[in-house]
Amino acid sequence: MRLDDLYAAVDATLGGWLAALGFEQARSGEYIRLDDGGRDRIMIDPDGRRREIAVMLSYYPDAMLPVFELANEAPEDQGFPCGPYLTPKVVSRRRRGWSYADLGRLTRSLGEIEAALKEVGLPWLKALRDPQRFAAEVDKNAVLPAALALELAGDFAGARRLYQEMYRRLRGIIDTEGTDESLLREMPRLFVFVCSKLGIEPERVDRFSRRSGYTYDGPRLP
Repeated sequence: MRLDDLYAAVDATLGGWLAALGFEQARSGEYIRLDDGGRDRIMIDPDGRRREIAVMLSYYPDAMLPVFELANEAPEDQGFPCGPYLTPKVVSRRRRGWSYADLGRLTRSLGEIEAALKEVGLPWLKALRDPQRFAAEVDKNAVLPAALALELAGDFAGARRLYQEMYRRLRGIIDTEGTDESLLREMPRLFVFVCSKLGIEPERVDRFSRRSGYTYDGPRLP
């Protein structure tokens, strides 16, 4: 089955069902639903070699926008901060595939995916509106999003540890190269954000802010 045919079948089946639940199609196989506090995202991820599709999903709280907007500078991009893989029983970090080897198997797979979304995926997305639940589910390997998620959940000690880890990585670039220039070219806003959260490096923060035109004026860690 060609990918074009796969996406057409997915959009006709899952896309129509999700539209009734308030999702809009961002592109073939990807669906977004906005609410007052953020957005849900569901995306079909095909593996052409195995002839399988996985379903990836996450919630993106608006309160996380300060780090989502730094995605082009961060070592990890916005990606899927929680989850992201749907299974019949849980949302897991381990990929779970459904076959699309032929039309019959794809039809069965889409039925199973719809059932898994109803029973597991959509309730999980709803639960992520709770900042504590989001912080518990967020990928701790994505240091910057995890730091802000912990901060928003009130775990300031955990957030500080992760912000300090990000600062250690950024400062390592300066110490290795013996100059600020690489960081100034590639990640100035990220440096300003992290140091502002920690209340450190005021002189560099001022210099990086002036060079990049970016100033962080949000809350600092207590």
